[in-house]
Amino acid sequence: MLISIHRKKFIRTLVWLAAVLIVVHSVVLAIYFYIDDPDEFDFVRLVDMDYEGNLPTLFSVFLFFINSVFLYLIYRIGKHKSQPFTAYWLGLACIFLFLGIDEGTRLHEELGDLVENFVDAKGVLYFPWVIPYVSALFIAGLIYFRFFLTLERPLQVRLMISAALFLSGAVGVEMISANEADQAGTSTLTYSVLYTIEETLEMAGLIFFAHTLLLKLDNISENISLKIG
Repeated sequence: MLISIHRKKFIRTLVWLAAVLIVVHSVVLAIYFYIDDPDEFDFVRLVDMDYEGNLPTLFSVFLFFINSVFLYLIYRIGKHKSQPFTAYWLGLACIFLFLGIDEGTRLHEELGDLVENFVDAKGVLYFPWVIPYVSALFIAGLIYFRFFLTLERPLQVRLMISAALFLSGAVGVEMISANEADQAGTSTLTYSVLYTIEETLEMAGLIFFAHTLLLKLDNISENISLKIG
């Protein structure tokens, strides 16, 4: 079976979809705060990036899942060619699959409720789910460090850029947002601006990661029934 993906068109489509969602979200929020009447403008939830089960959430879940698929394809091709360290790609595919499920079901928030029983959820830890997730990230970093060193330099740079974009939003801005939520609540304009930046950085990181994986697939799919161009 031949799988054909036009890399530039695919990434361009993702960028445009993300841009549309961000612009619509921002415009709707601006109107929401301007009229200051939730009952008259309740459909904001449909496009608000801070809510679950809506269009931005669906798009983010898709980004996680498509990256999981690309990672799995890299694993399969590497295994077919008997390349070393292929299991690490499969591990990443499973991680992104889990993160996609987590994004769609908000498992991290439920975990945060459990963690809140053991920590003082204030300030930057107002959303305490970051504690187990950052811990898991640190462990994964230790496990994958040797594998990372085996990758070619351009791929290393692209992966670091992807991670920097995503984590600066998912962890960095998230913790700043948590502090704002603790101090002033989640209905302020400042909080809305912060989580808009957070979600934008996360989308940017996932899209850049998808582009990176497609470049990797393009390099390794020679003589394999996979066409990336």
